[in-house]
Order: sequence, then structure tokens, then C-alpha cells
Amino acid sequence: MNDAWDALSPAARRERYAWPESHWCRVNLVLSPDGAVTGSDGTSQSLTSEHDRELLREIRREADLLIVGAASVRREGLHYPPHGRVALVSRDATRAETSQHPERTEVVSLSELGVVIEKSHRVLCEGGPTVVKAIGLLGAIDELCVTLCRDSDDARWKPQLPAWLSTVQAHSRWVMASCLMDDSHAFTIWRRG
Repeated sequence: MNDAWDALSPAARRERYAWPESHWCRVNLVLSPDGAVTGSDGTSQSLTSEHDRELLREIRREADLLIVGAASVRREGLHYPPHGRVALVSRDATRAETSQHPERTEVVSLSELGVVIEKSHRVLCEGGPTVVKAIGLLGAIDELCVTLCRDSDDARWKPQLPAWLSTVQAHSRWVMASCLMDDSHAFTIWRRG
């Protein structure tokens, strides 16, 4: 399902990114053309766009749990879902990051992710790669929402997952379920096939 960004109404885009009723673990990332999660500024800010942020707000809006690595928080800051809580993944689980909502923040280790994921209905992981790979090792990822920065105006360009992400979960084959395109980005959804 490939569409131009402007071909869909905001309501249709929201519907495309709606959470299913079942337990669901979704990964959301923005990637450079070479598959990196950070741009020239060392953050995702130089990769993202107004359209990407619109989709991110929509995805976060209904999340029960946001999983994010402490290194990502140090680079990007911590942005809470409106009603959900945050699992901050840190190698030092005793060290709490600065948080505007400590009552909604739980500091966890990589080894505790399985338990944290099982306790929530709509799980959103925003990385970084170490956290995504740890969740993949658990076999818990149902969907990848990946914004790909385009470095080509070639009409034959097709969105592809970088190798590190396409193999993140053993025995899972990822099938592109949706692709929205604007002039500089492809907003893709990949589900287990």
C-alpha cells in the first residue's frame, strides 16, 4: 500500500497508524539513508520532519508504555506519551534520569524488558538500536514503523529496511504493510509476515 502523503487525509493517516485491539509491540524509528538512527548533529532531529513528528504524536497518543534507552534520552530528551508510562532502559538500573514525571517512569535493565512488555497492552519502543535488538531477541516485536530519509529522487527508489533492522528478530520476515511518501521521506509500516 504505497501512497503519496498528500493523497491521504489526516484521518486516513491516523487510521493507518491505529493500534490494534490485541497486545502489540511497535518499534518506531527514523533512519538516515545508510540506516543510522542519528544524523549529522548526533541526534534524530536532523533526520526527522514535520510529517514524521505528526505520525510520532499519533503513535504515542495511545501507547500504554514507551520504552526508550537512557543514551537516547541523554541525546534527545524524554517525551512522554499523553497517558502512558515510560520504561527507561539503563545499564545502571539504580540511576534515575531527570524526569518531569517520576511517578510514570520506571528504570529497567535490558534483562527486565520481557516482564515490562508483558504487563502492557500497547507497547512503543523508540530505541535506540541496543534496546530494539534486545526486544527482538525476546521475539516481542509485532510491527516496525520506520521513517526512511530518502537520498534519491529516482522514481525507482524502493524503501528497504537496513540489514541491522531486517534481522533484528530471529525467524521473523518483515513485510511492508504501508508506505507513505513525501519529497524527502518514506513513512513505512512493516509487520511480521
